[in-house]
Amino acid sequence: GMVHDYGSVGAHISAPTWNLTDNVSHVHGRHTIKGGVDISRFRVWDQASGNTPLGTFNFTGQWTAGRGWPGTPTSPGNAFADYLLGVASGSQTGLPAVSEVKGDWNLEFYAQDSWQATPRLTVYYGLRYMYQTPWTFRDNLRTTLDLRNNKLVLPQDSATPTLPPYGASAALFAAYPYETTQSIGLSRQYIEPDKNNWAPRAGFVYRLSQGSAGTTVVRAGYGVYYNVIPASRGPAIEAGNPPWGNTGQTYSSQLPGTPSSPFLPDITFQNPFPSSLSTGSAAKNPGVFLLQRDFKNAVTQQWSLTLEHQFINDWMVRSSYVGSQAHHVMWAQGDINRPLVQIPNTPLQNQRPWQPWGTIAASRSGGKQNLEQLQLELTKRFSHSVMAQVQYSWTRSLDNAPWDGAPQIWQSPNLDYGNTERVRRHYLVANFVYELPFGKGRHWLSSVPRGVDAVVGGWQVSGIATYGTGTPLSVPFTVPASYVGWWGGRADVVAGADLYAGKQSGSHDIGKGVQWFNPAAFTAPQPWTWGNAARNMLWGPGLVNWDISVAKEFRLPKLEGHRLQLRGDFLDAFNHFNLGNPSTTVAATQYGGAPITTTGKIFGGSGSRVVQLGARYLF
Repeated sequence: GMVHDYGSVGAHISAPTWNLTDNVSHVHGRHTIKGGVDISRFRVWDQASGNTPLGTFNFTGQWTAGRGWPGTPTSPGNAFADYLLGVASGSQTGLPAVSEVKGDWNLEFYAQDSWQATPRLTVYYGLRYMYQTPWTFRDNLRTTLDLRNNKLVLPQDSATPTLPPYGASAALFAAYPYETTQSIGLSRQYIEPDKNNWAPRAGFVYRLSQGSAGTTVVRAGYGVYYNVIPASRGPAIEAGNPPWGNTGQTYSSQLPGTPSSPFLPDITFQNPFPSSLSTGSAAKNPGVFLLQRDFKNAVTQQWSLTLEHQFINDWMVRSSYVGSQAHHVMWAQGDINRPLVQIPNTPLQNQRPWQPWGTIAASRSGGKQNLEQLQLELTKRFSHSVMAQVQYSWTRSLDNAPWDGAPQIWQSPNLDYGNTERVRRHYLVANFVYELPFGKGRHWLSSVPRGVDAVVGGWQVSGIATYGTGTPLSVPFTVPASYVGWWGGRADVVAGADLYAGKQSGSHDIGKGVQWFNPAAFTAPQPWTWGNAARNMLWGPGLVNWDISVAKEFRLPKLEGHRLQLRGDFLDAFNHFNLGNPSTTVAATQYGGAPITTTGKIFGGSGSRVVQLGARYLF
């Protein structure tokens, strides 16, 4: 029930674990009591975290749209044309990275009992407690943001902030407001540990019937499970805040929404980091990171009810209802420095509630998820040369925690409560192994000469078939370059429109584009407002795949127990092409935006037959 996130790719991990599980065991009557302790230690080394050291540029098409010239007709503009002219809407520098070393402990204690209540009924119950210590940083290389005082917090035991001795930039230290953990009455650790992680477990198994007609068993269970707080998406992000050297410097154009006089590009290739847009050598509006001080371990309640029936010795059917409810799910690095109400013709930066900061990429533990799933299974154990299994699941999963980022309006997260990313509604998997009944030891032709058996005997066919419906999609829109201060986001839904009108579900012509959903069902919202389209309200194309293997085995008569197997594996055996997801971005042509001809169309996919040939010698 515990998942560990060891950090970013390229990090060096050292995680020695001492497992003392089952160090207490006592049997008393019909009770089996167990207890134990799990202790895990995590340390992560990041050698080169930080922003792009050579800097970056942003282009929106605002300059070729003519936004800087009052009284002149504007156009949608073109971001690539802005790039060719060397005029940007924003830029960012990068500074050398510093070495980060992070570590924490995870302690878990548990006790459980298995009670054989009757010959037919077994009851399980137990309790687990989890405590994860807050992540610690070598050299205290970490700065957080105190939203109450709107200051960066240095982990120092002093009333007055001082320049840290390792890895800090004097320019970044002088540029922004700071306070210390001591001055606000906190320890250098700053983060408040989560100490209330109690996890009860309970379940039972009851045999309804047993006899010549087969055995029927009902199972049920309930449990609470906690996840560890990952370093890479949690506390490690705060090592990227000022005054540390891996904080990039951001510069944003000050082009007003309605200039009263000609406004020339203020960020160009000739002057990419204008001093007028910065304080000293630091960014005027730096992006910062924030970890919620009372960040909680994500907790999931899971429950299930299963009915199983075994019949004809080798056959089993199973039906299960599985549900879960998760709380304190992470919103990973979502920008919370956004206004609830957008201000027309006002640069985005000037609308931000907390100044002088740019984006405030916050990791917070406020998300939720609810899942219900029906599982059906039919299994035939290997007998009479055949093994087969079919599993089907119907899943309904809703959450307000995007895979990355935060809800569109972070102050109203329930408006993003919608289908979970990457979760298919229907999913069917079947697999089989069939040894052909020909040749020595088989039902047919078991007495043929050895030479004939070498041809007709020893054949096996196996395969895996997968069918699934599509994954959910959201529909965003593009803000026209002629509008200043419009944040964008999801589109509006056109009332009464058929979402899938004109759908070409039988076409694979991705060269011209396969129409999947109706672009006329969506439109850009009113300027400087948030769209009302639900998150992940559309479904993409489904998945079909067959993998088949054919194998032939030869016995080597002069070598007892030695065999040679030749096999061919046919991945995507029927060469079925699965469509990819469509382009979902909607144009705002009614407000002068450039048209987008690809909306709702699919231009890619995957799937092509792959044949693998191999040989194996068994002895």
